[in-house]
Amino acid sequence: MPQSQSLTADLTDADPEHSETLQVRVTCNNSAISILPAGYGDFGSAPGHGCPVFLELYQGRLRLIVFPDINDQEPSIIDLEAARDEHHVPCEEGTPGRQSQQQSQTTS
Repeated sequence: MPQSQSLTADLTDADPEHSETLQVRVTCNNSAISILPAGYGDFGSAPGHGCPVFLELYQGRLRLIVFPDINDQEPSIIDLEAARDEHHVPCEEGTPGRQSQQQSQTTS
C-alpha cells in the first residue's frame, strides 16, 4: 500500500498589486505528486475533490498532467524528458547561459 504525505500552504499572488491568496494542498505518494488548489478541479471529479495538476513518472519518463479546462476530459500531458540535465546544451562563449540566468534570478 503506497504511503501518502500531504502539505497545505497559502499561495500569495506574485503581482504586488494584487492581494489574493489561494490555499493549495500538495499530496505525494509512490506514484504521483498531486497539486490541488482550492476551488479548482478536473472533468471527472465532484466539486471540491478534483486535482487539476499531477506529476508522475510513467514508463521511465517524468511527465506533467494538467487539466486546464474543467469541462474537457482530455488533459494536457507534457513529457519532461527533454528537461533532463543530461540533455542540456552548453551555451556559446559570451552568450547568456544557464549559469548567468540562475545568477540573475537569485539576485532579483
